[in-house]
Amino acid sequence: MVNDGIKVEYYQTALKGKADSFWFDGEIAKLSTWEREVMIVASGELRIHNKDGEIVFDGKTRNCGFPEFGGSIRNDDDLSKLIDLGYVWVFNNWFEPLFRYANVKDSKWEDLLGTIADTYDEAIALGYDIIKDDIFWNKADSR
Repeated sequence: MVNDGIKVEYYQTALKGKADSFWFDGEIAKLSTWEREVMIVASGELRIHNKDGEIVFDGKTRNCGFPEFGGSIRNDDDLSKLIDLGYVWVFNNWFEPLFRYANVKDSKWEDLLGTIADTYDEAIALGYDIIKDDIFWNKADSR
């Protein structure tokens, strides 16, 4: 898909009712122009404990899971209720952008420390913002 001269390759698509980074892992999308590339990835570990301190999720449902939801959570609405039900997020993941020059041989992916997004749409929008930001790329050139 090409939009405003930016080619977008989606590796994982948005899921109905599941926009939180919780539902994703690894490469999500790559945005590119002839000279710039931005990769959106879901990074970080996931771990949720119940109020008794037992791990109930760490990439897959463990122990008794989430009995309030029939054993497993189904969507972002369920996720938003976990803290009120006494669950503790020990680790959570996020979306982050990586960038590199498309027209430079052996260009390595670099990350933007502290630049993250929580939802799929925010992450894709962040990718568009970065790839179009000439000031950012000019600063990257001077590194």
